[in-house]
Amino acid sequence: MEGEAFSGSARDLKHELRTPLNHIIGYGALLFEAAEDAGDAPTARQAEAVQALGGDLNRMIDGVLGQHEPALSPNDLHQLRENS
Repeated sequence: MEGEAFSGSARDLKHELRTPLNHIIGYGALLFEAAEDAGDAPTARQAEAVQALGGDLNRMIDGVLGQHEPALSPNDLHQLRENS
């Protein structure tokens, strides 16, 4: 029973982290398109960096919280939530 609650908590935390991050990545894609259309190379490069770093963060979230089984204990998850 505790394992199921832990798994649910990890899924919830993963969702809470990834949802806003995916919005940031999407906004970076929109910025990139607009900058490219306007011929603004510096902004386009920055928007590409936002997208790339967002992807890196998504992979880190997967690595820390795992695809199926989180690598953290319930106490670790609680501390992550308190520190954010």
